Formats: sequence, structure tokens, C-alpha cells
Amino acid sequence: MNKYFTNGFAVIIGTGSFDILKTKDDAIGLEKILIDPERCAYPKGNVKLLTCEDSSRKNILNALESLSNK
Repeated sequence: MNKYFTNGFAVIIGTGSFDILKTKDDAIGLEKILIDPERCAYPKGNVKLLTCEDSSRKNILNALESLSNK
């Protein structure tokens, strides 16, 4: 696959806290798959990754609002 999926956008959230520690690793892995040119081919700028401290309510709402404006 040589072309990017320019109309694809994603917000990936992996809190990585308490009893769901693996969500951070899962979120990072999903981001890698989405931006891989041989797989999903999303442009890196179209994928927002929020993990651990970055996955606050405020940041999640901001990311979703930004996504809805695209």
C-alpha cells in the first residue's frame, strides 16, 4: 500500500492505570498499526494518542472536539 488513508482519523485512549495497566501498551500498539503505511496508512497527524496522565477528561474531550471539527 503506497497511499495514505487521508480521510481516516482516530483518538486512541489508554489510561494505563489501576487494574487496566495494559491499556497503555494496547493503545500504543494500535497507533502503530494505524500509522503503518503497509497496514492502515493513516497519516500520523490524523491519529491522537492519549495515555496515562495525558488521558485526562479534559484532554479526551478536547481531542474528540478537535476530531469532530475535521
